[in-house]
Amino acid sequence: MPQYMPPPVQGRLFAGYPIGGLDMLPRHIDLAFFDPPWGGIDYEILGKNGYDLERNMKIQVNWCDEEKNEEPEEEDCGVSDDFFDTFAAPKHNQGSKRSRKKNFNKKTEGEFVNGKELIKLAAEAVRSRVVMLDLPRNTSKNSLGSCALASGYRGNLKLEEHYLNGRLKTVTAYLGSDYSSLINGNSAV
Repeated sequence: MPQYMPPPVQGRLFAGYPIGGLDMLPRHIDLAFFDPPWGGIDYEILGKNGYDLERNMKIQVNWCDEEKNEEPEEEDCGVSDDFFDTFAAPKHNQGSKRSRKKNFNKKTEGEFVNGKELIKLAAEAVRSRVVMLDLPRNTSKNSLGSCALASGYRGNLKLEEHYLNGRLKTVTAYLGSDYSSLINGNSAV
């Protein structure tokens, strides 16, 4: 592996699927791209940079017992059928802005993977460690940076803003290799 890439993580089971071991992955998996159904008026209640990946992003999963490995996989393992419901914000006019903000994405039934864990799992699952995330426009850049650092990324990340009719709609984050040596390597004095 190139020196700028973090070492691969030991293989483990996640939702019944082995991840982390490069030998388990087919070579044609080059990157992971996440484009969950963001949006809705209630993302605005978190403020301009208020969407925290670790605190606000929740994806419900059904964990599989590792003991079931002898049996065929059941369909209830992994991301649940109500995957898209985990992103659903409350109906537009239910309660005040303050109460909607307090209860934003507060589901408690079942187990969840937060944004920090999701980025780490994606980085471990692909050989190139290239991950692209389509995020709400009000995502905290500090939150994104700390999640990237916790997932083993170092150096630069690229943010791309998407506008429609002059209004910012979403942000795409590209995580991958550290190219800072190309920028700082031949600095003139």
